[in-house]
Amino acid sequence: MTIAIVNGLKLNYEILRATDRGPDVPRETLVLIHGIIIDNLASYYLTIAPAIAAAGIDVIMFDHRGHGKSEKIVSGYQLENIVDDLAELLDLIHDGTPVHLAGNSYGGTIAYSFALRFPERVASLGSLEAEPPTRAWSDIMADSFRQGDAEMHKADAMARAIAAYGLAGAKMLKIARRMAKETKFFEELPQGQLVADDAIKDLKVPLLAVYGSEFILVEQEPRVRELVSDVKTVIFPGIGHSVLTDVPRLLEQVLIDWILKHPAVVAPVPEKVS
Repeated sequence: MTIAIVNGLKLNYEILRATDRGPDVPRETLVLIHGIIIDNLASYYLTIAPAIAAAGIDVIMFDHRGHGKSEKIVSGYQLENIVDDLAELLDLIHDGTPVHLAGNSYGGTIAYSFALRFPERVASLGSLEAEPPTRAWSDIMADSFRQGDAEMHKADAMARAIAAYGLAGAKMLKIARRMAKETKFFEELPQGQLVADDAIKDLKVPLLAVYGSEFILVEQEPRVRELVSDVKTVIFPGIGHSVLTDVPRLLEQVLIDWILKHPAVVAPVPEKVS
């Protein structure tokens, strides 16, 4: 566990260094951004991060405020605060070269927001089953949170969680209940700074948009291709909102190929031996 003090909070982060590069050799850097409530950086550490590092790419992961091993706070969960945390974290631990971002679900929403605010700091953007922080996104999140709050406090909630997901379901429910009781997370997250419905047309970085064919967000794929000039979309057939866990080997290769085709740094040309 590595802790940095960011915006007055203790944030947990991990760096996997490219395993086939010396410390002084320029390499690309990918920042992986996790989802909400029950998620943390381990989702990447245990799936795609090691293979990406083995391909010669540095990988940075961090637990959002209130998640994983980062500091739990009562208030301050608006989207712009998470973006500020990432910006300051990179100031502390990175060399300043543009990074590649990839975010899963809400992590992708954070990535969109960061890229729109700090395009000069981003080499490319990977949206993994995600969408930008529009009013429609905010309304859906708020409605989902209201429904979730009602469901998780029903008398049979724990039994249903265990029946559906086993012990992992019980853990998820406990985390969500604690978050609802001890923080303003569910109230504040949908209240963050939003962007226009067509804001992604202003993206100044290449976009990789990944979807599962069985999840509703795939309906946005044609609109994304219409709005963004420099975009590649990938649809994994038969997969729902679980690309990261269902097809990690395919996903990591897509990300590796994407990053290496959009380099932020230029490796030195080897000197000729006379």
